[in-house]
Amino acid sequence: MHDEEMDKLAITFKHLTINLNEQEQNNPEFKVSVADLADLMETFQSCLLRYWEYDPKAHAEMQKHNEKEEGMENETSEHLSVRKIDIASSEKAQDDGSPRATTDDAKVKGDEESVDKKLFKKRPIVFFMDEAHKLPALVSDQLSLKVFLDTLLVLTKQDRLCHVILSTSDSFFQHFLRSMNVGHHSQIMTVGDCTKKETHEFFKDEILPLVPDNLKQKVDFEEVYDAFGGKLSHIQDYMSVWINTEGEMTPFKSAIFTQAYTLLQFHLTNESFDTYSPLSTATAWANAEDETQFSRSDLLYVMRKLVSPPYSLPYFDLCRKIGTAQADSMVKTRVLDLRWTRSVSPEQEWVERVWSEDGIERPIVLPMTRIVRRAMEVALREEDRRSKMEEEEERKGVKQHKERGPLKDTE
Repeated sequence: MHDEEMDKLAITFKHLTINLNEQEQNNPEFKVSVADLADLMETFQSCLLRYWEYDPKAHAEMQKHNEKEEGMENETSEHLSVRKIDIASSEKAQDDGSPRATTDDAKVKGDEESVDKKLFKKRPIVFFMDEAHKLPALVSDQLSLKVFLDTLLVLTKQDRLCHVILSTSDSFFQHFLRSMNVGHHSQIMTVGDCTKKETHEFFKDEILPLVPDNLKQKVDFEEVYDAFGGKLSHIQDYMSVWINTEGEMTPFKSAIFTQAYTLLQFHLTNESFDTYSPLSTATAWANAEDETQFSRSDLLYVMRKLVSPPYSLPYFDLCRKIGTAQADSMVKTRVLDLRWTRSVSPEQEWVERVWSEDGIERPIVLPMTRIVRRAMEVALREEDRRSKMEEEEERKGVKQHKERGPLKDTE
């Protein structure tokens, strides 16, 4: 911005943070107080206010005026006489109707346009915090946390100085915001996976150039998308291994599928299997010891519902069917993904919108990823095959018993 007042505020903000760091290093028992946090956020607010009060055009004109005055003072009488001759010539050209005046005007106009392009342009400010569900663990003092969140509320809703985006993979983070009395001021936006078009562009621009020429004819985008959907990280990891194995790798042999399949099988074979979740240790409202684990029958019911279109279920309907604690447990253990609102892009061609065709937006659950859904399909096929074999064995046992006839008492 090249603004003196903003430079002073920037230095103040910098020294506040440096002082806090030095006090923490020099005194292990030192704790950041609410007053420290308030000073820091107040300076930040002053910076934002100065930013929006700043007029780039007025600043440029003032600077230009000052430079002009300084130049005028340093000019000699000889330079002044030369300028008078130029002015007289310009006026004469205008009287003669010559194109000189037009040319000069165009030059001035061009200079102004050039200056406008070089001007500092103000843009909306966004305060972005990733992994926001770790905030309660980062700031252990509830009062300090409340001051911080209230400050963000003032900056956004009250003063309208910036936008604040708290990004998280925790579907229940909004419970924490409600407990801090700021949830009702928040807007939930769901960012899902990429659309098929976006995924294809990424595949064409980022993946295909890495594929050796002798393997390009083996590349099958449809197979990859069918397995991993728009999860770009999964596609990138899989294609890296696919290239290293000379195209012999398949989606169902990948480590990504194996992990998803193993997760489901652990829950199907262990009634009390605990899955470690980073959210339980990073959030103030989640306690791993108090989580109710879902049963095998609960998981089978959900899997059978999610392997066919629209590949989703209304969240509250599922809570009524198997219990809220059980449904939430599936979300916390990363088996299901909970969407409170529809995604910002048409992931899966928005097939899940079948639940909101009446105009009412309903939270839904769906498999955590496309590969988890594929793992569900495989696990269900194995489960059905196993059940069928058990039924056949049971029928054979009953048939053999009937053929032998009833047992007789012997003396």
